[in-house]
Amino acid sequence: MFAGEARGEPIKKEDLEARFYLALAAIGITDDIRRKRVLVWHSLRHTFNSVMKGRIDSAKLMKVVGHRQESTNLLYSHALPKDLEDVRELQEALIG
Repeated sequence: MFAGEARGEPIKKEDLEARFYLALAAIGITDDIRRKRVLVWHSLRHTFNSVMKGRIDSAKLMKVVGHRQESTNLLYSHALPKDLEDVRELQEALIG
């Protein structure tokens, strides 16, 4: 899927992480902030799963992220601000 230093070889996890941390630093997220917010390379898997949830078929999403069970897929899905908009609208309608 990824080309590493040697063509046809996968990129090493350590190289991906190093590039990820450099990208975070480039947008002003220091190592201290990154550690406090627990921003790691694996966080992107959660983000991707959350963003794609409801946009593509659940079975396809599971295939792309490598999950075999729906229960695992649900662990990786987190509510995004846009997902909670309808909750806010309902609360406002009920309250007043």
